[in-house]
Amino acid sequence: LVYSSEEVDEASGVKKLILPHERVHEREFVLRPLADIIPQFVHPTLNLSVEDLLKRVTNGGKNTTLRKVIPFIPAKALTTVDEEKRDGESPYWVWGERTRIMAVLNTTPDSFSDGGDHAVVDDAMRFVDSFIIPSKSSSRASSTSTPTTTQRSMVDMIDIGGYSTRPGAKEISPKEEINRVAPLIKAIRSSANPITSRTLISVDTFRGSVAQAALEAGADVVNDVYALTREGNDDILNVVREAGCPVVMMHSRGDAGEDKDYDDLGGVIEGIKVELGKKVQRALDAGVRRWNVMVDPGLGFSKTVEGNLTILRRLPDITASSSSSSAKSRSLRSCVRSVHPLADMPVLVGSSRKSYLGKVIDRDHVSAKERDAATVAAHTAAILGGAEVVRVHDVVGGWDGVQVADGLWRKS
Repeated sequence: LVYSSEEVDEASGVKKLILPHERVHEREFVLRPLADIIPQFVHPTLNLSVEDLLKRVTNGGKNTTLRKVIPFIPAKALTTVDEEKRDGESPYWVWGERTRIMAVLNTTPDSFSDGGDHAVVDDAMRFVDSFIIPSKSSSRASSTSTPTTTQRSMVDMIDIGGYSTRPGAKEISPKEEINRVAPLIKAIRSSANPITSRTLISVDTFRGSVAQAALEAGADVVNDVYALTREGNDDILNVVREAGCPVVMMHSRGDAGEDKDYDDLGGVIEGIKVELGKKVQRALDAGVRRWNVMVDPGLGFSKTVEGNLTILRRLPDITASSSSSSAKSRSLRSCVRSVHPLADMPVLVGSSRKSYLGKVIDRDHVSAKERDAATVAAHTAAILGGAEVVRVHDVVGGWDGVQVADGLWRKS
């Protein structure tokens, strides 16, 4: 497409090489990914940046025909689950299409909200089965418009965790964590209900050995509250890279209840951009694919009440597409590095039942399960701010809130 700022017009036998490509400025499918990588790169002959060329082709973004996706393709080298049971599963999500719901399913005895509720596989599977609801659709096979009742799941992904990250939680061994999550993943994949067996699964862990075991059992995604950087657990980065699986990278600073001051970084939003940005860049440099990354601002993790509310108010600012340097350039190297690592990343928000909500509603003494209405309000604000995924404990309430929010702000 381009070779830095060089202009090439050479013939070799019957083949001819012309750089920049003669029609690159006419094609959205070429300019769109280039705008993610080198938006400020100036076309050598047209003297316009990639970003400006894309705006011309799409009428300022109004006539765009392309949408970003995230693929969910099991790594053949890792996954041992019977693929026939997952035949027909959509291999990707289209970002911006609708808000996705991630259901929390903790197999821990000490999680802050649902500790002990799903520690036994049978109990956990009853919870999973409750996600399935009737779905009425018009029958195309009939000449009448009589609706037929089918089934669908209220959730798009199940997030299984075997290690509590609440402040003061008990340390457990990797073996015990694997024993908590792997049997449940296998049970879901072996379900007689095809909707359940094909549901996407993420494993909530910061350990490489646990991530590996979960992926081998049939998980699709790794969800790491330490963004692949927990000290002493560098192998998780290698596991994610080799598996080629999607990963959720969350902002945190260690103990969730400590280190809440971001003044030296210019505030909580800039703090997240700097700190999580470095971790994401580290993963990208190590070979994790950009299209496989979702970012989580880490509500409730080393944030004050006002800090959490600021995140919800200013959620779009965290992944704003502006380059770290707005100067246009003909240098490919400088243009690549000018793009912020979080720019245009899909955002997952997990505000469900967090303690800051109890303080906002002035009932911080109540059970975490009594914060579900506050959770829906917070997630509605997040969806208005562009969140692509919300992580919920109360699936029914989360589903209802997402349907209303999407009805207001997103086209089906």
